[in-house]
Amino acid sequence: MESQRRARLTMFLALLALVGIAVKFLTIAAFHFLRPDVNPVLEPISNYGVGPYGFLLTVADIGSVLGTLALVFGLYLGIRPPGRSYVGLFLLALYGVSELLAGIFPIDVGGEATTAGTIHNIVGNISFFCFPIAAILLSLRMGKDEQWRSFRRPALALSIVVVLTAILTIAGFNLGIGFGVTQRVANVAVLVWMLMVALHLRSVAQGALAQHPSRAS
Repeated sequence: MESQRRARLTMFLALLALVGIAVKFLTIAAFHFLRPDVNPVLEPISNYGVGPYGFLLTVADIGSVLGTLALVFGLYLGIRPPGRSYVGLFLLALYGVSELLAGIFPIDVGGEATTAGTIHNIVGNISFFCFPIAAILLSLRMGKDEQWRSFRRPALALSIVVVLTAILTIAGFNLGIGFGVTQRVANVAVLVWMLMVALHLRSVAQGALAQHPSRAS
């Protein structure tokens, strides 16, 4: 019964993660139609938080933290101890919380610096650097759990893509060339990694439920 409850909770967390991922992706996608004044080639996603429909960026970040923390607890339950990276789980949770704070405190648009803008930049950098490291650490450890061993290579490949897009984003920012595009591509890479991990987590939970059917049935 204990293993069944654990599997059901893991399944719920996986589904919650998928909902959070969908909320963030769809909200950010909608901004490209709702805010044509923001240049997606040059301007960061955070600029959507200032001006019309700015509250939707907070909605996107709530979806992000919801999906991320659900994934953190789901992975804790769904991966056996040898396959867990506790540092990776911590960094993934820190990424989610930082995403939420970045949504609450809007970026500075223009020349004036504000306290909110400074906080946004700090937590934005924390989330930006935490996720690639978390993805690499979590992907590397998955092979130590037989239920995740087959997924280790695709997860690691996706995490390497995340790292490469992060490097491109840094280059775009420093060179002043296509920063908006590279940042959006990096965000998509993050969401794809989370999506694939959440789907596999759901599959693992389904398998556990199939092995331990309800006695009431």
